[in-house]
Amino acid sequence: MNYKIRIENQVVDVTEEVYQAYYRMKNHEDYIERRDRENGLAHYHALDCEEMKGEDILPDENTDILTELVAQEEKAALWEALGRLKERDRELIEELYFNERTERELAEMLGVRQPAIHKRKVRILETLKSFLKKIDF
Repeated sequence: MNYKIRIENQVVDVTEEVYQAYYRMKNHEDYIERRDRENGLAHYHALDCEEMKGEDILPDENTDILTELVAQEEKAALWEALGRLKERDRELIEELYFNERTERELAEMLGVRQPAIHKRKVRILETLKSFLKKIDF
């Protein structure tokens, strides 16, 4: 008797022992998947797609959740403090820290000297610091 199994899109001739072992393994995998489905167990690989693997959504075991939560709270407090600044001061901070401009570049843009920008920056950072002390987080 001729024994054949399908591997990917090809039909391959195999011995009786290989045929039986293959289908025993396949039946066992099907049984496990059926049992998992009946028990509501989901596997991350079921979420695999072209853009990512399902296991990529697992949390990193090396991440300290408490540290992450504190960092999120600090960011929220910083955004609240930035929102309390005068528009002109907030724009200066945005240019220096978010748009990564140097004090010299910003001074040229605004037509002032670099020490004036530095003084304003120091004053604004002190204001932010005092806002952050008042915010309860």
